[in-house]
Parts: sequence; C-alpha cells; structure tokens
Amino acid sequence: ERVGTRSHVSLPLRAGGSMLGVLSLDSVRDERVWSDELVERLRLLSAAFASALERRRIEVSLAERLAFETLLSSLSTTFSNLWAVDFDREIPQALRRIVELFDLDRGGLIEFSRDGKADRTWTIDGRMTAADIPWMTARVQRGDVVAVSRIEDLHREADVDRRTWLALG
Repeated sequence: ERVGTRSHVSLPLRAGGSMLGVLSLDSVRDERVWSDELVERLRLLSAAFASALERRRIEVSLAERLAFETLLSSLSTTFSNLWAVDFDREIPQALRRIVELFDLDRGGLIEFSRDGKADRTWTIDGRMTAADIPWMTARVQRGDVVAVSRIEDLHREADVDRRTWLALG
C-alpha cells in the first residue's frame, strides 16, 4: 500500500502585490484531479487567508509603531523633567526599556566631554567603556552611524572592538 501524499496543490497568498505565503493542501488517501472549479474555490479561500495575514501584519506594525512612539514620548518627558542628580539613575532604566522594545540583549550610552574625549559610560551590564571600543568610538565622533550585522566581518582596524564584543558574548 502506498504511503504519503498522493496529490498536492499550492496557491500563492498575495495582498497588494506582495507575496505573503502559500496555502498548501494534500490528498493522502486518494489521487485527486484539481479541477478549475475547485482551484477557483481554493483561490477564494487563499484570498481570505491573504487578507487575514495582511491585516495581522498591519496591526502588528501599528502596535510596534505605537510602542516606539510611546517609549519616545515617555523618555522625552522623563529627561526633560529630570534633575541632574537623578540622571545617572534614569539612564540604565531608559537603556533597559530600549533594549526590551527592540528585543536586544545589551545597551550602552557614552557621554563625550566638551573636548571630545569619552567622559562617562552607562551600560546595562556595566562591562564596557569607550576605551574597549576605540574604532567605533572614533567613527561615531566623526558623525558616522556604525551598524554591524556580523561582528566577525569588522575591518582589521577594528580588532580591539571585535575582541571586546566577542568577549562580551
């Protein structure tokens, strides 16, 4: 006796020209002829799934944007009304909120003195200073955004930074 899929049909799930997924159906018991009429009915069902997926994506996107806007507003309010003596206490809390919102693992803030030297550092885990990441610090001081997808791919001149980030785990 034959075991496994005997007939199969897959229909694209599209909304607004975007490919959202696939509706995949199998017949295990019998071979099946996928008539035009049946395929058309399945297209209508795939359109319903596509609409639901697109609506869910939009809702998730709106919720993420609202969470970001809420955090931005909250942090702006907190820091605009903050006394200098409370500043050191609030920075790690703000970093934690940012890290949680974006599902990250670590966060830090480096303050430069008026002469451009790294003055103070706040981190959630307290284990890194500007001296530990000189290449990144120099780039940011020039006004560059430093975004690295794979630490292992950093330029040779960033060896100290690479070792630091890899050691942090």
